[in-house]
Amino acid sequence: MMIPKLLTVFALAGLGAVTLAPDLVLKATDHRKLGKDVAAYWTARTEVEGIDESFSKLSTDIKKVDATLRKKDQGPLLALVADWREIFWTASQSILEDRKLKKGKITEEKSAEPVFTYWAPKKFSSKKGPAPIVLIVPDADQTAQDVLETSWADEAIRGGAMLVVVSIEGDPATWSGDAGFAAVMGTFGRVIRTNMFGFDFDRIYLAGHGKGFAAAAATAAYFPHLFAGLIGRGEIPSADPTNFRNVATYLGGGGESATFARGVEELGYGNSTTGEDSAAAIWAWMQEHTRNSSPAHITFAPPTATSRSAGWVKVTGIDLDGSPKVDAVADRASNTITITAKGVSIVDVYFNDVLVDLDQPVRVIVNGGTPHEDLFARNPKYMVDRAYDFGDWASVFTATASYDVPSTN
Repeated sequence: MMIPKLLTVFALAGLGAVTLAPDLVLKATDHRKLGKDVAAYWTARTEVEGIDESFSKLSTDIKKVDATLRKKDQGPLLALVADWREIFWTASQSILEDRKLKKGKITEEKSAEPVFTYWAPKKFSSKKGPAPIVLIVPDADQTAQDVLETSWADEAIRGGAMLVVVSIEGDPATWSGDAGFAAVMGTFGRVIRTNMFGFDFDRIYLAGHGKGFAAAAATAAYFPHLFAGLIGRGEIPSADPTNFRNVATYLGGGGESATFARGVEELGYGNSTTGEDSAAAIWAWMQEHTRNSSPAHITFAPPTATSRSAGWVKVTGIDLDGSPKVDAVADRASNTITITAKGVSIVDVYFNDVLVDLDQPVRVIVNGGTPHEDLFARNPKYMVDRAYDFGDWASVFTATASYDVPSTN
């Protein structure tokens, strides 16, 4: 299977999803069968050959499995978000080449730019499931070798997680903006394009040492829906926590840690931890904090005009002078999504059956205006194409709609 065309520096194709979840309905044989169909369709899209035929095969098998589920009152199939995450992980395994991964030692990957340094667990195999990954931004005076040898040498974290040190240069004063974001995402894009790392898309963590925290925090603020957590080590600078409602933070206690933690708590997020500045403590924290790809509440203040997405919402027409911000709440009990937005003109919403019950009409209210009430059909092609195009294969959405944002004045 060829790598999907979206594997570019800033297009994150998820080569890892979650391991088997406790709420799965399908059998493992169904995951494998549908995963094979999905892989064939993604390959056809990459090669621009046999697209219709491969999707027809997938569609036929979806209908067969769906019919069986409905007879058991377990369907519809497209409502089973956890199962589709497992199907997508199964499909993605066919493009992994983890045999090329150098395991159990610090390795510099320099076959292309940007060069990066990594540690992979000695016993890692994608056949056993995906692994968490930590993207580490060193302090201005640290080398990749130094940071891995001195700050990430704990046996437990080295035995369980991929550790990747980001290549970052230039004036540290610029790392809190586009320069920091570009360095982190540039390195992450290279990690993906090596096609070796079978990582878990619900367990991607950003860690910043000292001044490197600015780059890690900037990246998390640009793409809060991608990361499970943000880690600060050493004497960290200040950062704006507005976009971290669904990004847990662990702070080693130095520099502006207390100020940052206080800001998180004042926003009511309740997801900031201050603890020992050690890899062992961080590993223990990681076990308790994974990403929620369908959170009930999203708060997002776009830091730039090109930073538009946050989970199941996407904004268009960003007015940076108007302090843009969107707050979106999904209440499954009432099947209602309530959005408060300013400084943007359009909000796109992605739907799945975790957020709302798509068997029933869904109400969407924007800025207190007239409710939009619609019955959305679950669309298998949209779901599978979105996984290919967006690259986050642990986020499953089956319908979408766009809403104009009325003025609040």
